[in-house]
Amino acid sequence: MEEKNHINTVKNTKLTLTNQNQLCLTGISKVITSTENVIMLVINGQTVNIEGEKLSVKKLDVENGILEAEGTVTAIKYSHAKHKENFFKRVFG
Repeated sequence: MEEKNHINTVKNTKLTLTNQNQLCLTGISKVITSTENVIMLVINGQTVNIEGEKLSVKKLDVENGILEAEGTVTAIKYSHAKHKENFFKRVFG
């Protein structure tokens, strides 16, 4: 039987918040949702919630792992729990 080596790749991340209203984040792998009040994304298997007011994504490049956003950032929360997708999305997606 052939053995497969699984290599977990961890991207370097960098978060820059300027004057609480300009955000630049690198190392992202997926954006789950984006509204005026929250941007939820995945970095290295962790869910990150960026909370605030009048948030808007100005640049998104998932291939290179870059997100730039504007608005008033009030909280940035990291969670070790992985985001679970909708059952139907996992089965049929």
